[in-house]
Amino acid sequence: LRLRKNILDKTEKSKIICEKIASLPEYQNSKVIAAYSALDDEVDLTNIINECLVSGKTICLPKVLNESSMVFYKIDSLKDLKKGCFNILEPTSDKEKEIECSNIELFLIPGVAFDKNYNRLGYGKGYYDNFLINSKGAKIGVAFKEQVMDSFENLVNENDIKMDKIIHN
Repeated sequence: LRLRKNILDKTEKSKIICEKIASLPEYQNSKVIAAYSALDDEVDLTNIINECLVSGKTICLPKVLNESSMVFYKIDSLKDLKKGCFNILEPTSDKEKEIECSNIELFLIPGVAFDKNYNRLGYGKGYYDNFLINSKGAKIGVAFKEQVMDSFENLVNENDIKMDKIIHN
């Protein structure tokens, strides 16, 4: 977290990462995409979220429900977001806009760190691991290159969901 906090040019690097995501076949072939609202030190996906909104793709973001679970809601605009759990911008609860996990074709997933074996180190609450357990969608870790380590297999347990790919600047 300390290393990520000190990364320079996060805005420019986030743009590069969004361009890389937009060029992926997984992105181009998906109609329903799950993204996230970035914390200050995370890769900002605003450009890819706007791209989805303009191109007619369904974009959904997570809302934390309790200590270990979240749900994804479709958004029609970034204006649909309000500060929620952990001071993160979240969609408002609207059962009609809830997107079932099985309908999401591509997940863009933040993390504290990733390794070259596609392991993800999150914040320790298991929100993504719990949500992704039954997912068939592509799981893409999104990070700055400084967050990608050689290996941290010793920190991984059987509940941790591996990524299919990691995109970084």
